[in-house]
Amino acid sequence: MHRSVGLIALVLASCTNETPVRSFDRPPSVTIVEPGPDDQAVIDEGSSITFVAKVQDDKGAGNLLLTWQSDLDGILLAEDSAGNDGTAQYTTANLSIGVHAVGLVVEDEAGQQAEAITTVEVLDLPDAPEITVELPIAGTPVDEGEVVVFQALVSDLQDPPEDLIGGVDSDLDGPVCDFVIDGTGLARCESDALVAGTHLLTFWVADTDDLVSEATQFLVVDPVGSLDRDGDGFSPEQGDCDDDDAGRFPGNDEIPYDGIDQDCDGFDLTDVDGDGWDSERVGGADCNDADADVNPDMPEIPYNDIDDDCDPSTTDDDQDGDGFELGEDCDDTDADVRPGGEEIPYNEVDDDCDPATPDDDLDGDGFGIATDCDDTDADISPSALELPYDGVDNDCDPDTPDDDLDGDGYDRLSDCDDGDPLSSPALAEVPYDGRDNDCNPLTRDDDLDGDGFDLAEDCDDGDAGVSPAQVEVPYDGRDNDCDVLTPDDDLDGDGYLLAEDCDDGDEDINPGEVETPYNAVDDDCDPATPDDDLDRDGYGIATDCDDRRGDVNPGAPEIPYDGVDNDCSGLTPDDDLDGDGYDLALDCDDLDGDVNPGALELPYDDIDNDCDPLTLDDDLDGDGYTVDDGDCDDREPLANPGEVEVPYDGIDNDCVDGDECNVDGDLYDAVECGGTDCDDGAFFINPGRPEVCNDGVDDNCNPLDDDGEDAIGCTEYWRDGDGDTWGIGLSKCLCEAGDLDDYTATRSDDCYDANADAHPDQDGWFMDDRGDGSYDYDCSGANDLRYSSTTRYDCELAELCLPFIGCAPLPEVDSHTTGWDGPRPACGNTQDWITASEIIWFDDGIYECGEASSVRREQGCH
Repeated sequence: MHRSVGLIALVLASCTNETPVRSFDRPPSVTIVEPGPDDQAVIDEGSSITFVAKVQDDKGAGNLLLTWQSDLDGILLAEDSAGNDGTAQYTTANLSIGVHAVGLVVEDEAGQQAEAITTVEVLDLPDAPEITVELPIAGTPVDEGEVVVFQALVSDLQDPPEDLIGGVDSDLDGPVCDFVIDGTGLARCESDALVAGTHLLTFWVADTDDLVSEATQFLVVDPVGSLDRDGDGFSPEQGDCDDDDAGRFPGNDEIPYDGIDQDCDGFDLTDVDGDGWDSERVGGADCNDADADVNPDMPEIPYNDIDDDCDPSTTDDDQDGDGFELGEDCDDTDADVRPGGEEIPYNEVDDDCDPATPDDDLDGDGFGIATDCDDTDADISPSALELPYDGVDNDCDPDTPDDDLDGDGYDRLSDCDDGDPLSSPALAEVPYDGRDNDCNPLTRDDDLDGDGFDLAEDCDDGDAGVSPAQVEVPYDGRDNDCDVLTPDDDLDGDGYLLAEDCDDGDEDINPGEVETPYNAVDDDCDPATPDDDLDRDGYGIATDCDDRRGDVNPGAPEIPYDGVDNDCSGLTPDDDLDGDGYDLALDCDDLDGDVNPGALELPYDDIDNDCDPLTLDDDLDGDGYTVDDGDCDDREPLANPGEVEVPYDGIDNDCVDGDECNVDGDLYDAVECGGTDCDDGAFFINPGRPEVCNDGVDDNCNPLDDDGEDAIGCTEYWRDGDGDTWGIGLSKCLCEAGDLDDYTATRSDDCYDANADAHPDQDGWFMDDRGDGSYDYDCSGANDLRYSSTTRYDCELAELCLPFIGCAPLPEVDSHTTGWDGPRPACGNTQDWITASEIIWFDDGIYECGEASSVRREQGCH
């Protein structure tokens, strides 16, 4: 260092007035000395650490701007300054857990900077476990000897739930039970040994680091039988047979047949009419428990519509026992006579009690058995019409014929027409008379040639080869298909017979047609008419490229540049001698196939490859710089040594070190370049930075985690579902209240989060439970009664005796003359409250006790 100063002084001393002296403002320097950059400091969470640095600058260390910063916590201290001796010091106890790269950035008045970095590790100290009580519900009393379930939710940041231990202790009984904890953190145990009294329960949990957390709750244990649990005014000691059911107590109205003892007399009401028989509804034999005259001991009285003896087998109005009452049975003395019975014909008895059922006309056709030949079929009687061919004597007259209507001696089975005497198997067939005379379908009447067509359709009934079913045979002289429109020797119907028509199957080919060239068809039936060599040069259309010019054909010589394919060969060029696809008008060199308008300009070969003089050969982008001049991309005009670098445009504008993608110098490329830095103008915003609560700034370039949970600078909030500003459960560290649903409370210990009136500082009194059956609105762990006095002292007379004076009655009035009139009411109930015990004085000095006055008072709780 001294050598440098001496050298500068020597140079200045040798300068003359004519030699200008130039001064330099060098950048500042900085070194962190504690903790040293090579020795990583290690401290516990919350411990203090001091950083010491040495800074220097040409204009003095006091003029420097100092900024302490961490790669995890961001800026720690800005606008700090060093002492005149160049010492900078910073102390903090707020570093977050993890390994920090702590840096000191110094900046002089000219904006020149220097930075030094050291490291420090902040160790995470173990946290105590957490516990939240769930059962028993605060304010709900239990009986002595009752099994009580104790339940809590436990958790620990270091240990899994199953490694935790815990239990419940009582200020009256000591240890109560040890928790069984499952993998979800649910801790449970139970006990039936709690003594009567008000217990302060302590729920505790411990982790493997011997850190313990506790929660307390009050529990009232009443002596056995003293609690009126269902609120019906009677305890078990007072005769309540079911203290969990408010509908069962002494003196209550009994409901019959429900199997429940409402009045606690030991029995359900099962014999309402008191006739000594239980109702059928409870398995008894009394079929009508509302009528004492109806029971199994009573005699059955016929025809009174009552089952007097409760015996369905003893009939009331069915004396013959056939199952039908007197109103339905036409003879209640004969069991064989009843509705639905079988009617026995011809016995002169109405067996089925149905007058509509005849006794001697079973089919109901009006004819009795004496004249009806079939008394079971109403369609057969002397008045019925004889139906032919049904095999039945419908009219009961055997003389009426049934199956030979034409009387030719043949019945329907053998006669093909039983209504025509000229048709029967005994007759000969007569042709063309329209009858099957011999009843033989094989003997044709009007199809003598047997071709399946009668005389009206067949144009020749003597020739089986001529009929509408035949196909016309050309040129045989017969109308085979019986269709005059089908020609025999002009099949295409063009008016020309076979002798002159060269194609009798195509109506467009005949001597009257015009020859069509190039269709390979003799349209006019004239071989002398040419079809495919119109210029008659000896080449047909298949090889002649112009059939109208005789000098153009495959045998003609090619003439260059005349615009004609003389030899009909695409391989012989006319005006593209180099064969590059461009003619002389466009091709600047028709002798070089690599030079034409479609060729790519090759730089730096001194040839106009693309026949375009505007395409440069050695400065392709036209930016005034060639490759020899240092142009790094001669096809991009915005890339050359004379350009200013533009970040993120994908171009190395100044031809130095590629495109600029890390403007802020934080080692992360910008997203515009395909990198991950979402703000390349801010050094402390990149994916390697922690998220900070800073109202919308995405510090770590993760929009899903912007100002999210556990960000630096966050506030601890608890879930507050009822909006009373008291929270429950585990807290969340958030940047703003409400960043997570219902996490708005900055204090915890709410005992019931479904009612805004229930919270630790509640001092009001309530007549209705808070929603879960408990009245513990102030979260004390018990239902605190507003009025707890249960004893009232009335005015009483006592005798006072004094020597020489005698005895006289005196009133005794206790100082506590107010209280509930009767047992203390439970929360939410109303009862009389005695306000005073009155003493009545008379004028002669005599006194007596009067009635106590009272008011109705509501028992509020919290």
